[in-house]
Amino acid sequence: MDELEKMSSGDFYQLTAPEVEHYQEAGIIWNDEFRQGNNLDRPAQLLRLNMHLSALGDQASFGTSFSCLNGPNIYIGHHFLAAGGLTIEDAGEVHIGDYVTMEAGAVVAQDLHANGVFAGIPAGKSLIWPMIADKCQLVV
Repeated sequence: MDELEKMSSGDFYQLTAPEVEHYQEAGIIWNDEFRQGNNLDRPAQLLRLNMHLSALGDQASFGTSFSCLNGPNIYIGHHFLAAGGLTIEDAGEVHIGDYVTMEAGAVVAQDLHANGVFAGIPAGKSLIWPMIADKCQLVV
C-alpha cells in the first residue's frame, strides 16, 4: 500500500512522500483560505468546514486560526467548541467525541473521547477546568 492509499484509508502515512505532496499543498492552501475567511459569518464558516472535514456535528464552533494536515481524516462530534489556535495533526484518522471543548492553542494528535475539556500539546484532559468547576456554585 503506498502512502496515498494509507492517507485515503485513514492510516498513518509518511507526510513527506511524493505521492501525498499535492494533498499537503492543498491542505496548506485550504488552511490559508480558512484563516482569511475568519471574517465570514458563522454559517459560511461551518459550510466551509463541512465541505473539508469528514464529519462535523451540530453546534460546532471554532475560534480563529484553526489548522489541520488533511481535513478528510477528521471526525468531530456534536456540541464542539474550540478556542483560537486549534491544530489537528491528522496524519491518520482523528475522532473527537460529542460535548468536547478545546482550550486555546491545543494540538490534537489522537482521538479525544466525549464529554471533556482538553488542552495542551498534545491535547489531554484539562487540569484547570475541574478545579474551577469544584469552586463554582450554581446560582438560581
